[in-house]
Amino acid sequence: MRHLMRSLTALVLLLITVGNITAQDPCDEIVIGSVQYSAVHPDVLEIMAYSQGNDCVSYPSFILYAPNGDTLAMETVNFFCLGMGFPQTHFLAIQPGVQLPTGTFNASLELFTGFGETLVCTWDLNDLDPCPAESCIEAEIYLTNTGELVPFTAYWWITDDTGDQVDDGWFEMDENMATGFDTTCLAPGNYTLTFTPFSPIDESYVAGITRSWQQSIGTNVAQQQDTTPLDLEFHWYLPCADGTNSIQEAELPGILLQSDHSLLGISALDNEPLGTVNLHTLDGRMVRSLSTRNASTNIPVDDLATGIHIVRIDRGNGEIIIRKAFIH
Repeated sequence: MRHLMRSLTALVLLLITVGNITAQDPCDEIVIGSVQYSAVHPDVLEIMAYSQGNDCVSYPSFILYAPNGDTLAMETVNFFCLGMGFPQTHFLAIQPGVQLPTGTFNASLELFTGFGETLVCTWDLNDLDPCPAESCIEAEIYLTNTGELVPFTAYWWITDDTGDQVDDGWFEMDENMATGFDTTCLAPGNYTLTFTPFSPIDESYVAGITRSWQQSIGTNVAQQQDTTPLDLEFHWYLPCADGTNSIQEAELPGILLQSDHSLLGISALDNEPLGTVNLHTLDGRMVRSLSTRNASTNIPVDDLATGIHIVRIDRGNGEIIIRKAFIH
């Protein structure tokens, strides 16, 4: 573990990617792990911090200042003690009218105790970059059942603000665990997380996404008071979307869908067998099912209602692909 003097000259990055940063006595036991934008709240900074000592730093709160002394972001007291021996996430609200610089900038960080009454420590942060170093940042998708636990497979997909699907997946809900998880990787931007309607998911379920479930619940349909529990619109490191860390999303497994009035064509671009293909309506009814060893197939759809249908492809090697198809 690397200890620096009170005047910091290193870039403050994630706790898992760089050495920890500590201040000079009397703060040599307090570790600042990272200072970054919140993944899902563009007007919030998150600070990972903890104490290596056994004394309680009571009612801690952090304030981030510009070099001219202007307040950039401020924390409302949320903990009885600063985390002792384990990282603790502190949320600082970026102040109204404040626009943080793009790229790196200098700032100072102060830690107060006693509901902001006593200044404990000050750190100089040089070349601070609140955007993640990674261009594609891992996210944890979760679904929590607040009612009676029932087993089912939860299928999900994520679309960007142009409506293009950027990822999909599935996980099992069971009778023992109230929350199921899956992971994805997203570039900064605006997205929508959708869970399949052919499931028991209703208002008793809470769908959400976060950078780390252990540190923060991120955002979810309950926070947003969303009356449509299957869909969650969210930001993902939005202030970093126009910076150097913004990239195009990773390509999905190559499946080509082509629809006309009578046939839905499905092709695997890797020329491997499709496997089992099921077509569902949005209310969960399976209206077509077939298995094939070919890399492409055509499904008759001339008797189906116009609108969005869900294509589920089980390739038999553990890979399951979910796509939306518009029948017209």
